[in-house]
Amino acid sequence: MTATATNKKPGLNLGKLSAVAQIAVKPVQPADAEIDLERLYSVKQVRKTFRNLEELAESFKLNGIIEPLVVHEDADGRYRIIVGERRYRAAPLAGLTKAPVIIKKGLTELQIRRLQVTENNDRDDLTAYEEAMGVIEDVEQYGTKEAMTIWNRGEAWVSKRMAVRRYADPVRALLENDLCGDFEVLHCLNQIYELEDSHTEFERMRHRMNEGLPLSRDEARNTLSRMKAWKQQQDDMAQRRLELANAQKATEKAPAKTSQGPEDQRQREAERAGEGAADADDADPAQSGPAKGAPKKAARQESLPSMELTPEQKAAAERERANERLLSLRDEVFEWGEANQAQFFSMKTHMETLDHGMHETEWVLWQGFLAMTLPMLEGIGPERAVTYLKKLQGELKGKTPRQLWEEMHPDIGPGRCGAPDMPPDWRF
Repeated sequence: MTATATNKKPGLNLGKLSAVAQIAVKPVQPADAEIDLERLYSVKQVRKTFRNLEELAESFKLNGIIEPLVVHEDADGRYRIIVGERRYRAAPLAGLTKAPVIIKKGLTELQIRRLQVTENNDRDDLTAYEEAMGVIEDVEQYGTKEAMTIWNRGEAWVSKRMAVRRYADPVRALLENDLCGDFEVLHCLNQIYELEDSHTEFERMRHRMNEGLPLSRDEARNTLSRMKAWKQQQDDMAQRRLELANAQKATEKAPAKTSQGPEDQRQREAERAGEGAADADDADPAQSGPAKGAPKKAARQESLPSMELTPEQKAAAERERANERLLSLRDEVFEWGEANQAQFFSMKTHMETLDHGMHETEWVLWQGFLAMTLPMLEGIGPERAVTYLKKLQGELKGKTPRQLWEEMHPDIGPGRCGAPDMPPDWRF
């Protein structure tokens, strides 16, 4: 009879043997005793979830509990589990009533905690959420320095896990549900969530992780950097608009503030006298003075209502003018792009006539490319320039420059659209 047949037991799922075999480990220390499971108990500890209990129970059916539990003997004859709660939970599933144990006595709560953390760290068995919650509990109970000793980690490592307390609920849920265990990425996601009122960018990233797609640290950091730069730009623009509005209000109020001065009074009287003389000079000798000057006065009176706009009307008019100027600038940029293309074609034709070599040709084109692009990159700022170039590099992997150009500026009517609207699904 083969060894496989000899080891066969009723009710054992042989399809799990390969997985079960990987769970069995050799004991590090022999057991002090075997204790009835009913005399063992557990209290709150580092590990919060206990996975693959069925597979562990299958291992126990084959080999028994090879690695003893570590327990603390209480005065009432019961034993508190320090290490091995997963084995304790799997044992009844395997039909066991006893478990081998290593017995400790007279330990403090801090010593028990250190044993638990060391065991789980050695096994690399905790989820990122359990790890963070464990660190938070230890800092709150024992302080930062003692938590660093318990976890055998530096202050920065501990601080990153303590920051979980300040996470927004949706970010914390990613950690708790084991969708993201990288605290660098989570820290970026939490800042992204706080920066954006609509949380659109955060929701896009959360959807990706729900679909099982990874999110790298670089992508999270780059996204956060772009959003911070954009937020700063918006804040600066809002500040400039506020300053302009305050300056306009000050200008409107200036005449009222200076109307009490005697010099201003004399100046206004002189201006009125000058206007009267001018009207008299322009008057037709055949007509009386008032009749000729009346239309001018009426014209001035008619123009007054158009000057008295509400702040909302002024803001709307200013916005309309700014939008028209922006559209004009976008059309000009489009025209520059077509002109630049024609320039490059002309340069290439002349180089062919001059029979330039490869390096000379590339040097001339490279210089032309830099002459056209560097001023634009400087205009948008160095950080955004790097980001734009990376995005362009990614898009050119799947499309030619011509395809990108035609998609960006579709051919409509008599020519291409110089300033297209943003597509609804476009995201940077």
